[in-house]
Amino acid sequence: IAVAMLAFVANEDTRVLFYSAAIGALWFASAGFVRSIDMWIVMVVVYLILLPLLFFVSMTQRERELRHKLRTAHQVEHDALTGLRNRTGLARAMGGAPVDAVIAIDLDGFKDINDTLGHEAGDELLIVLASRMDAAVGVSGVLARTGGDEFSVLIRGADASATAGQILRACRHRTTLGEVDDSVGASIGLAFPQPRLEARS
Repeated sequence: IAVAMLAFVANEDTRVLFYSAAIGALWFASAGFVRSIDMWIVMVVVYLILLPLLFFVSMTQRERELRHKLRTAHQVEHDALTGLRNRTGLARAMGGAPVDAVIAIDLDGFKDINDTLGHEAGDELLIVLASRMDAAVGVSGVLARTGGDEFSVLIRGADASATAGQILRACRHRTTLGEVDDSVGASIGLAFPQPRLEARS
């Protein structure tokens, strides 16, 4: 009975093991193998030893499944290279508190660096610039990579123009790529949501 009850807290894989143990114990008893009180005591002791072990295995498996789900959810909403949100993550972020402004960023000169120095240098530059822009945005915005060299920022409770200026300075700062010291520019656009009109009674 204890094994069967514990099966309700187990995951699908270990639930079969719990049920099998319970059915096996019932069959063992009903078949007449347990003929003395000593054998019953032995069986109880064995189950008391095995149950914590089986429960630990079950909870460990459940924790692994939870970590896997969280990791999968993170991968769906984040860019694999920079770690920033992707389009899906940006769309989810827009569903939260009202957005004061949206900043669109397009890196200037990135394609030339990517073509002349190679994709590895281009990836390294994107990682560095993403980190700098994220620091420039701070906690008042949400930065996302929406394309190869395109980024977007959701601004909440901050000066969008000032944030855009900080992003520009972060992009123009020179970066060492191998033996080359280079920099890129950025084209930035700002969009402000239309204010809601109050309904007149």
